[in-house]
Amino acid sequence: MADIEISLQGLEGDSWGVPPAPATELATLVFSSRLKPVKSLTPVELRVLIAQQIGVEILVPVALDLLQQYPFVCGSLYPGDLLATVLRLDPSFWAERPELRVRTSGLLDSLSEYPENLRSLAGPLINAARDFDA
Repeated sequence: MADIEISLQGLEGDSWGVPPAPATELATLVFSSRLKPVKSLTPVELRVLIAQQIGVEILVPVALDLLQQYPFVCGSLYPGDLLATVLRLDPSFWAERPELRVRTSGLLDSLSEYPENLRSLAGPLINAARDFDA
């Protein structure tokens, strides 16, 4: 596992500099998040970086650590959006990392332990889980 005390930029050894002006909110968030120690990334930052396919090899294990404690954590869109984002990664990512796929499948199995009213709030998550298991 990567040293989460270090930034994504440091772990990848790739400086992006500053976002080009005028920068969108997304670009600003991505550029600034790459400079933070990985352990300090918020659910929102994890969701956005993973959705943008940035540092997924490093960030997915970190996201799974968080999701094992809080599977319905909200990354600013809806309950469970971080997990849904992880589930939507390209199948080739999972094929190359079977240990992460097994870990993620176990996490999905645990969702049935949560109250129906909480699970019903995460409709997009349920759809992503069905696609992941397909």
